[in-house]
Order: sequence, then structure tokens, then C-alpha cells
Amino acid sequence: MTGIAGIAAPGRDADLQRMLSAMASRGRGPHRVWESEGVTLGVVPETLQEPWPNGLAEVRDETGPERYVRVRVRGGQFHYERDTYGVAPLYLGKTPDGYACFASTIRALRQAGVRTPVEYWRDNPPPSLPSLDDPPEALAAELRRRLEEAVSAGISSGRAMGAWLSGGLDSTAVTALAVRGTDRPLPTFVAGLAGSDDLRFAREAASFLKTDHHEVIVTPERLRQVLPEVIEALESFDALLVRSSLMHYLAAQEASRWVEGAFSGEGSDELFAGYAWLKRLSPAVLERELLLLPGKLHHTALQRVDRCAGAFGLTPCLPFLHPAVAEWAYRIPIRWKLREGCEKWILREAVRDRLPRALVERPKAKLWQGSGVGECLREWADQAVSDHDYEHGRRLENGWILNSKEEYLYYRLFRERLGDFESLDWMGHTPVTPEDAVPPSPIPA
Repeated sequence: MTGIAGIAAPGRDADLQRMLSAMASRGRGPHRVWESEGVTLGVVPETLQEPWPNGLAEVRDETGPERYVRVRVRGGQFHYERDTYGVAPLYLGKTPDGYACFASTIRALRQAGVRTPVEYWRDNPPPSLPSLDDPPEALAAELRRRLEEAVSAGISSGRAMGAWLSGGLDSTAVTALAVRGTDRPLPTFVAGLAGSDDLRFAREAASFLKTDHHEVIVTPERLRQVLPEVIEALESFDALLVRSSLMHYLAAQEASRWVEGAFSGEGSDELFAGYAWLKRLSPAVLERELLLLPGKLHHTALQRVDRCAGAFGLTPCLPFLHPAVAEWAYRIPIRWKLREGCEKWILREAVRDRLPRALVERPKAKLWQGSGVGECLREWADQAVSDHDYEHGRRLENGWILNSKEEYLYYRLFRERLGDFESLDWMGHTPVTPEDAVPPSPIPA
């Protein structure tokens, strides 16, 4: 992983140094700043090597075909490229004196004086691919072959690799494929409250796969301590995103002590119909949703993966979003993704011979549910936020409404750590649905 930044003006070395310092954790090498074609560029390299020689009119954060940002300079202007699903982040803005600038994080842009950042995002239309009529056995076999190649690419990257392992189907499937490509036990990492489902299921998966397993057992007190820094790293106060990021962040911290990169199972639910609410849709609506869902990941799960990894210099690898895997997933008929009420049926078939039945058939659980954080956070927020503050502060100037004291607490910590913004258009905001199960705080009469 790399941090990149630039200002479309010469002589901005001091600004670039501040920007790079704000995202120093994304790399493991010294900052590098140079000028080219009348602009100032900078990187926080992934390693101690220096892959960007002086004078090169390009910076990039690129780790594979599923994760890249490239910024090239032509005629003193920036030209941007970003991967299909937004696995690698990129934000744009203007300095107070009117020069275009960009960076991998919002905090870095703030160091250049940007008050109204925007996310660089070019909508990618869902692919128009014909469904395949092959028997499900053949579809599952090809899916596994493509997943194996995507995992193999991560292993051969030259980085010491591990895996986030929650014990759910997605992370366990990726880990099962990764362990066969290594000549030593694969390090795996999980965090959760004592007695949580994630700890138990991850332990079972690690035992079966014979990984070098690392558990981070978290106390409620530790959750409260780490929450402000997680929100700062995440650059978001979205309630569902913060909940799911807390344990991911702590697992990433532990992983950074042992490895340089980590496999993640993100993208599977969106490609293979992994969410319970999808079962309630009509076939036509379901088909449309499965085409659109992957394109929304850059504001949710992919932001979590990037920021939690980037806080500790880890490079994430997401095999499900590898172009070859995603392209195949789009062509698999929906009836094989959601079959007789079983979500991700075709993926389960693809890895059935690699895992015990209990793990293959484990139902989907949200990260914050499996790790046990939901009720703990709600109780703390109810104590930390007064009825008066909640009532008078829950309606934001941009029209968003904060639906619980928990969400208001996150917003308050966000402002303390990152300050005020003239616009929040760059940030995703997920409406809380009934299945997201944290009862809203009452509004006093």
C-alpha cells in the first residue's frame, strides 16, 4: 500500500511533506517529493525502495488488477485512473489559492487547506454479460480455478501474506485456498469480545486449516479507548461502517506485527447474493441489485478494508474483486447464487471439498454482530450522549439525520478528530435498516 498526493503547482514541497506526513502509516519507506511538468508530486512508498525516480510525471498506488490508482501529469494537469470498484482510494480538492490537488486520504487534503474534498469516482456501468448455461458443477469448478489464481497472485506478490479470518464463509474460503499455496502455516488474524461468535468460528476454521492463528480478545474498555482513533483512521462517522471497523482495525494492528499484506473476503456478498434482505426481492429487482451492489462498496466495506490496513502499513488483497473472478460471477445465473433460500450457494459448492460442512454452511453475519460489539456500543453511547445534545444535534446541515445516540457519538468524535467540512458529499452514509438491530435512541418529548 502507498500514499500518494499532488498539487498542480511548482514549489509546493512543504505542502506535500505535510500531506504525506498525514498518511505516513500507509507506507513503510521515507517520504518522496519531486516536481515534474510544473506540478509537485509525493509518495509514501510501500517499501524502502524508491520506485519513482525524479522527474517521473506519475504516481500510483497499485498492488494488482483489482486495486490501483494512477495519476499522470499531462500539460500541467492531473489525469486519474481508478480500479473498477474503488478498492484503492482517491480524493480531490483545491488549495485555498485555487490549485487542483489530490491525495489518498481526506486528512492529507486537509493539510493542503482543502475544505470541500470530493471523491474521485467515475461510475462504471454494470457489465452486460450473457448468463452461462453450464451445469452448476462446471460453474463452481471454474469459479474456484479463478479464485485460486487470484489468491496465487497475492501470494507471489513478494509480500509476507496473512489473512483476516472471521470464520465466515468468505474469509474462510480465501484462507483455505491460500494455505495450499504456502510452504509454512499461513498467519491468520481475528479480533472479538470474549465469547463472541467470530472468535469461536475463526478458531475452528484455523484449527481445520492449520494456520498460525492470532486472536485479539477485546474488552469493552478497549473498544471505548480505540473508538476515536478508528473514526479518525476511517474518516467516517457512518454508524454501520464504524461498528464493523473496530475489530477489523484491531486485527489489522496485530497482523502488522507479523505480515506485510492480508487476504480479505470482501466483495463476495455483493457478487454472490450474500445478504438476507436480497431473499425478499423479486427476481427482476434482485438481478438489478446484484449488478449495482459492487459499485457501492467504495463507500462501505472497501473503505473499511483500506483504512484499517492503511493505519498499519498493510496491503490488502481481495481475490473476489479480481477482474477474472468478478467477471465470472456476473455470468453465473442468479438461481445458482441464491438457491432454495441458501445465499452464496455456488461459492459454497466451489469450496465444499476444502472445508468442514459446518463452516461451509455457516450463515452470513455482519462483522459487528459476529464480533459482539453492537450492544456494547449502544449502551456506551446512551451514557455518553445527553438527550438534549441528541435532540438538538441529530439533524445535520446537509439534511442527514442521525438515527441514534450511537451515531451522534460517532459524529461528535469525527468532528473532534477531523474538524468541520463545508460538504460531506465525499463520505458515504448508510441508512440504518431494521435488520441492523440497534434500537434507535428515543427523542425526548
